[in-house]
Amino acid sequence: MKIKMVMQPSPNDEVHPECVLSCEDATHFLTPAFSSGHFVVLLYNLQECTVTVFDGLYMDIKHWEDHIVHTLKYYGIKPLDVKCKTTITKASYTRKGRVVGRHGKTQQWMEMSFKSEIDPDQDWPSWTVFYETDIIQTDGCSCGPIACAKVMEVFGLLEPGSLASIEDYPGGYRAVVMDYYERLVMKYNKSIFFAVRKEPAKTRLFRESLERQEKDNNNEVDLSSDESSSASLLDHVSVQRSVALEKKNKRQAASAEKEIKRAGQAAIRNGVAPGAVVTLKVDYRTHSHAQGLMGIVFDTKPTGGIKVCCDHGIITHSGGPGVYWVPVDKYVVRATPEEFIPIPDELATLRKLVLDGKFQELGVPTISYAKLHDISLGATSPVKKTAGCKCKKGKCTKNCGCKRKGVRCHSGCTCNGNCHEQV
Repeated sequence: MKIKMVMQPSPNDEVHPECVLSCEDATHFLTPAFSSGHFVVLLYNLQECTVTVFDGLYMDIKHWEDHIVHTLKYYGIKPLDVKCKTTITKASYTRKGRVVGRHGKTQQWMEMSFKSEIDPDQDWPSWTVFYETDIIQTDGCSCGPIACAKVMEVFGLLEPGSLASIEDYPGGYRAVVMDYYERLVMKYNKSIFFAVRKEPAKTRLFRESLERQEKDNNNEVDLSSDESSSASLLDHVSVQRSVALEKKNKRQAASAEKEIKRAGQAAIRNGVAPGAVVTLKVDYRTHSHAQGLMGIVFDTKPTGGIKVCCDHGIITHSGGPGVYWVPVDKYVVRATPEEFIPIPDELATLRKLVLDGKFQELGVPTISYAKLHDISLGATSPVKKTAGCKCKKGKCTKNCGCKRKGVRCHSGCTCNGNCHEQV
């Protein structure tokens, strides 16, 4: 076996004719591949036209189609104009008494056939792609160490066939890989050491800009060209900063979307479904001493958002007619649809309607968090206290505003709540 390590960081890029390389006398290619946040190792057998995928999670085998096609074109094994057509076959497989694979729990094969547009009569050999079934990843973070361990095994740094037993060792794949990595760092520390540049990047860019300007102007740099270089440098720094901020915002948005999806899946596993009993969290800005609002879920979203109703109507944030999906971090599940929980008769009747599929959202009134909280407490929040009466000289008459409203005077009244007049 003559194995050539092949790196393909951009499998979706177009391969240009001037970039095509020769595979020389290699019999195999070994490629670490990355897709959808996951690392695997691809081992190409150039003589038998097969690719073995080493992946402990058994992701969809079609993830690696672009990597394989790109590699075959990049090294001249297939012409640049060929189109690939794939056929995928799946079958169940077990090892150590457990079914392996995460997607459908199956072993997978992918047949790749090729057709050239320039020479359609040419019969190009097809390739077969399949999974190596001796590797099982039992967590969500060991794909990188597994890939490194497989490369070490192929090049003789680990015993052949040892990956199947490494997972049972203390520390697993990560311990083996990191131990070897630490030894490499110690051995080649002097070779990889480099001096830190002390000249600030901004100063260096400014100096290089001036040098280029001097060369273009035949060493005749005047004040105007100096100012132009400075402005060009500032523009360059501004553009670079804008690009960096844009990339950062995109990463944060992608991370937030991933976290929302994860939280939604966790909520669904915890039993969020129509008919579940939940307690809504009330913000302290709505009530200084807020308590949870109990309701019944009557609709859900994959992200974990829910619609909630109670015996007073559909609960919304402000009581408006618009749809309000309560986010996953604003409620707590008290009982799944299958569980019994003692609740008031009105809520129990409403819950039965939802479970029977007879609850109709259209035409049902809405109620806000604040109003429902007032009803549950049987009192009006102090922050919503009406303005006091304006009776003169601190004495309330028959025309007292508080008396007309049927309430007692309080500290906001002119009488300061000391008139002692009973309504």
